[in-house]
Amino acid sequence: MTWRAAVRFFRAARFPEQIKGIGNMEAMVWPRNWTDIPADWVENFKHFRTCEGTKATTEDNFFTGVMLFERGILRNLSEVEKTVYPEPFTRSGDTSPPRIIMPNDVPFDGEPAENAALVKIYSD
Repeated sequence: MTWRAAVRFFRAARFPEQIKGIGNMEAMVWPRNWTDIPADWVENFKHFRTCEGTKATTEDNFFTGVMLFERGILRNLSEVEKTVYPEPFTRSGDTSPPRIIMPNDVPFDGEPAENAALVKIYSD
């Protein structure tokens, strides 16, 4: 999950008088359930949480290449955008932890519990 957005929302929930507006992308704005997403996405997100899913993410770029570029972004990205977007995660020697952690941090049906609790706080 993109935690920059979560931090912004959490702060806004705690100090609403200090906030005039929030702009975000890739943000989870309310608790999710497995039933909220298409069945093939459920299968993919559950797969990410396995050793094989980690391998697909790091070696085959499945999370960025398929889940984001093909299914998650509403408009078609240019080839330049597709090259630039994952660049920070593909530098030499990188083990790509954000691409592994992000799909595993997205809370569904209350798990992981800490993440679900955080989203609930700021979504209320």
